[in-house]
Amino acid sequence: MEHDDDEVGLPKSTLSKMITEALQDGNVRMSNDCRDAVIECCTEFINALSAEANELSTKDGKSIITAEYVIAALRSLGFESYETECEIARDEHKEEETQKRETKKAKKNIGLSAEEAIAMQQELFAKAKARMEGGEGEPTAGALGSLG
Repeated sequence: MEHDDDEVGLPKSTLSKMITEALQDGNVRMSNDCRDAVIECCTEFINALSAEANELSTKDGKSIITAEYVIAALRSLGFESYETECEIARDEHKEEETQKRETKKAKKNIGLSAEEAIAMQQELFAKAKARMEGGEGEPTAGALGSLG
């Protein structure tokens, strides 16, 4: 099947890697022609799934295709057997995104003012200097005084 110049394809190297990983369990090899055919099938599947999900969302008056529309499109196209795997992948993705947002928020809001952060840094430097000089690592009076 020929591609239009404006048609977007899937990343061939990524799909090739996925195919190779899927075949590692056995002693099976795949010819380049067969690999290209599988990649073409993947592209066609994604196009069909996207078109169906778009149609379903449009019927609902929505302008954004959500994971729920993709799962509904799988059912509509007769691929119900993939529904559970897709729901698991969706849930894992949501969890990863939540963790990323929480990590970003925590980094942004560590709860210290600039002055407190500088005082803490000075205290840590004082402890490190004391250890290097053979002391017990106690902070200097100046560093402690700036924390109060």
